[in-house]
Amino acid sequence: MKYSVKAFIRKEGDAYVAECIEVDAVVMARTLDETVNALRNRVCERLHGADNSSFGLVDDPTLFIVFEDVPIPSRPLACSPSFGACQEGRA
Repeated sequence: MKYSVKAFIRKEGDAYVAECIEVDAVVMARTLDETVNALRNRVCERLHGADNSSFGLVDDPTLFIVFEDVPIPSRPLACSPSFGACQEGRA
């Protein structure tokens, strides 16, 4: 049995999308805080009244959230224009 439900949040245009494949939950919101709150609510809805063992989960699992940020450049950070502070040598 797993002790946590894993979810991923990524930026898509002007919104954030959160997916929790383990319990078939997907939400979208304008801010990161709104997305996390909506995700918590959706996961709770999916698990409410369900037998958590059917999802392979313990009775009170935690929500483990991974935020997918910008792609990591193939060159050193100090040379990458997408990392402003690092570009100036403040890595």
